[in-house]
Amino acid sequence: MNINPYRDYILLFFMEVIKLDSRSHDDPTLKSIAKLMVIEDNSIYTKLPPRSIDLFYYSLSDSERISHSHVFFLIKKSNEDIGYAFFRFHKITDKDQMILYIYIIPHYRRKKLMHNALNVIRGEIPKHIRIIGIFHIEDKETDNPLIKELLEQKFGIKPVYVERYNTSDLTKFNKSNIKIIADQLEQTAKNNGFEIYFIENGDFNIIPNFNYSQYLTMLGRIWNDMPKDDADWEDEIISEDIYNDRINSITKSFKGTLWHIIAINSQNREYAATTDVYFYPYNISEVKQADTGVDRKYRGFGLGRTVKYMMLNKILSDDRLKNAKIWVTGNANSNKHMLSINDELNYIHDYTEYYYELPIEKFDTYLSNSDNLK
Repeated sequence: MNINPYRDYILLFFMEVIKLDSRSHDDPTLKSIAKLMVIEDNSIYTKLPPRSIDLFYYSLSDSERISHSHVFFLIKKSNEDIGYAFFRFHKITDKDQMILYIYIIPHYRRKKLMHNALNVIRGEIPKHIRIIGIFHIEDKETDNPLIKELLEQKFGIKPVYVERYNTSDLTKFNKSNIKIIADQLEQTAKNNGFEIYFIENGDFNIIPNFNYSQYLTMLGRIWNDMPKDDADWEDEIISEDIYNDRINSITKSFKGTLWHIIAINSQNREYAATTDVYFYPYNISEVKQADTGVDRKYRGFGLGRTVKYMMLNKILSDDRLKNAKIWVTGNANSNKHMLSINDELNYIHDYTEYYYELPIEKFDTYLSNSDNLK
């Protein structure tokens, strides 16, 4: 489908928008978007080691999932790659919402190009979409305040959800001390009637009589119990197909490694707590912390702290991560309990991400106004 009826037309200042239709790493459009992602990533995440371009190749290739899909666009001007945009559509819940992200390199900002690019790709938004979700990263504010200005000043909307991202320097931990703490916490958990298991790449069958459905039910309760602030999000639905798709995305599509640590009640075999991390061989200096949670029924036993310390001990002791430098995590800014555990694990605040919900009607009003210079 040709999504750009104005291609090379003078009213768009010879701007061109190209929809990515290929998943091949050799595709010129995919390569161009990946290079722009690297430039943007290095300008935002200044506390992280530079990420390999392979990470972005895999991100672009893994655009179609069971729970969601992405559509990517390359923005060019006079044959120069000047930006990219993407839509993320939800397939299971929140089907009337989507995520919009757009990036223009600094030299071309405030020249009406973002407005024009959004006009071009507007036709790719399905008619049933009610809300456009937009993320704004605070560290961009000095270089690119356009999104925040647009949302708060022009539209008068405030963020409905705030995510705090933190990093912990793995090189500063004393491995022996961490092992002692992790072992003590594991023994305390055992004394309290819990078993704790380590799982790699989704091989849950190492747990005796593992019940995948019951584990995902517990995980769903944890996910849906996490703070949503004022965001208009439905409860998550986690099926075996959806969770296997996540595992396969990390371990197969991205060629990565995924670790879980799960705590189980020894008597009734109920799943009580879980945490997981993942890492990639082409980006080995960074370990990404994913979900950590304790089922409400089992809070008060210190299981969240236990599984986090046990995971840290695994990270520090596994030879595959001997060159790892940074442990990255994100939490709702209102999740004070998890943030307190992160403080204990030497996490420091890196950046904050604000999430806005923009009604489609306001978005269209903005696009129809030719005086917008964003």
